[in-house]
Amino acid sequence: MKYELKTIIPSCDLLAIALHKDEKLSVKTKKLIGATVAKSIDNRLKSKDFEGTSGQSLVLYADEKKSKKLLLIGIGDKKNPEVQCYINCGGRVASMAKSLKAETASVIIDGTNISDFLNGF
Repeated sequence: MKYELKTIIPSCDLLAIALHKDEKLSVKTKKLIGATVAKSIDNRLKSKDFEGTSGQSLVLYADEKKSKKLLLIGIGDKKNPEVQCYINCGGRVASMAKSLKAETASVIIDGTNISDFLNGF
C-alpha cells in the first residue's frame, strides 16, 4: 500500500478521523475538515453514537467535496494509551477503506506517534 504524509487533506474517497475516548474534535481538525463536516461529527459525539473506545468505528456519508465518506475510529484512552490501539487503528482504516471500495483515503490523527499508526498498514 502506498501512503504519504501531508499537512492538508487532499480530495479522497474516505476520510478517517481517529479520536481518543470521549475526545472532541480539535480546533485544528475542525479547520481542516470544514464547518459542515465538523458539525455533523460533533452531533454524533454529543448523541454518543461514537465515543472513541478502542476498536469502535462509525461511517458517515460526507456532504463535502473533500471526501465521499467519513470514518470515525476509536483509539481508546488518551491518559493510558496503548501502542497496540494505534497499530489496530491503522489496520482498521486500511480494512475499512477496502470494504468501502475507497481507492484513496486520508487520515487525521492528532498528537500521536504516527509510526505506531503506520505499523497497522
